[in-house]
Amino acid sequence: MAMKDATANDWFNCFVRKTIAFRTNLGAGMEEGIQKFCLPEADMRQYTERWLADTREHRQLGYSSPKYIDEDGGDDKDDTRATESEMRYKMLNFLDQETFPMVEMFGQIDTHDQPTIIEDEDYGRLLDFPYANSIAIYHKWTIDRIDEEEYSLHTPVRAFVTTLIVAEVEKWMKKVVRKYIVRGHAI
Repeated sequence: MAMKDATANDWFNCFVRKTIAFRTNLGAGMEEGIQKFCLPEADMRQYTERWLADTREHRQLGYSSPKYIDEDGGDDKDDTRATESEMRYKMLNFLDQETFPMVEMFGQIDTHDQPTIIEDEDYGRLLDFPYANSIAIYHKWTIDRIDEEEYSLHTPVRAFVTTLIVAEVEKWMKKVVRKYIVRGHAI
């Protein structure tokens, strides 16, 4: 494609590809150091158990556009209920197919008694408002750990680094949740 024939969409797609490659390169090698920004594994087990329980009860995955786990029997038939192993298989696929699976997971298990989503407009703005004016518990945990060393995360560079660290934390979380769902018991 010649430069003069490029459309705005072509330029945007090119920018997105280069940004993803850049972020991937920045994230390479962060696996070891990222642990200090992650929730404790005991908390992750608890949140995964709550997600499993919510999925069993409500028969759906995600909160922004729920996907049902049972098979629709049609107009004149009852739904065919998914087995526990089928439900877990669908949960694993959900983790792989969703753009922001941890945001969806924590949004799904939000409750009034033990909230997983908290109101924090400042951190929400930093993360481009994953839940309107709120963020997930793990967002707060991660950003509080970053903010211990910096006094202002709202400069362009610090905001970019914060979003990169949050993305790396979410990769770690996804691995922990996958392991737990596959094993069916404690990690």
